[in-house]
Amino acid sequence: MTVRRLRKSLFNHFDPPCVAYSVEDVVVWLNLVPDIGRLAWRIREKLDVQLSPGIVEIITLPIVTFVPRHPELPRVPQGKDVGYASTTWPAGTARA
Repeated sequence: MTVRRLRKSLFNHFDPPCVAYSVEDVVVWLNLVPDIGRLAWRIREKLDVQLSPGIVEIITLPIVTFVPRHPELPRVPQGKDVGYASTTWPAGTARA
C-alpha cells in the first residue's frame, strides 16, 4: 500500500463506496507519515526554503507497533480479503 493509492482511494474516488480497516492497516499508514515528511523536506531543499519545525516533527515521529491485547494468543497474518484490502477493487477490475 502506498500513500498515493490510499489517498486516491479514500479522498478522490472513494471506490468502492465503503471503507473498512484493521489496526494493522492503521499501523502501516501511520508508519508512512515520516516518508511524507522526508518528501516535503526534499521539496523544500530543492526550493531553497528553510525546513519548518512541523516537518522536522513529522520526520522524527517514532515507528508505530501494534501490540495486541492478548499477545500470548496466536495471530493469523492479515490476508488480502481483510481490513482495507477487502474494500478496494482488485487490480484490473472494471468499475461500474
